[in-house]
Amino acid sequence: MSETSRPLIAFLVSLAVGVILFQQYLYHTSELQHTIELVGDGVRTGKAMLGTLSSIVVIISSVILYIFPKMHRLCGFTILIFSLIGSFAMGIYWGVFIINGFSIVFGVLGGILAITWKPEEK
Repeated sequence: MSETSRPLIAFLVSLAVGVILFQQYLYHTSELQHTIELVGDGVRTGKAMLGTLSSIVVIISSVILYIFPKMHRLCGFTILIFSLIGSFAMGIYWGVFIINGFSIVFGVLGGILAITWKPEEK
């Protein structure tokens, strides 16, 4: 059985960003439900759905990156784009600057690490 090298750091960084974004959207969506019942704001609901879906895409792309390392460029671009989408949707609506800054910086870092990763030659 031959071992192949895997982009472990890119996987861990991207997975952490996806999980943190997802956790933030779940927390704020539960608070948002009460606001929607009172106000009926469709824009807030759309941003919450966009952020939740983008965080799920980042998590799935991170797992695919680890399982199929040959797809590192596609997964890297997907992680980069969707972590930015999720971060901007969260930042525009909630203004959570610390989490937003973390997810932007590390989402871009995880995407770039995945794109530029090269397997070890033996």
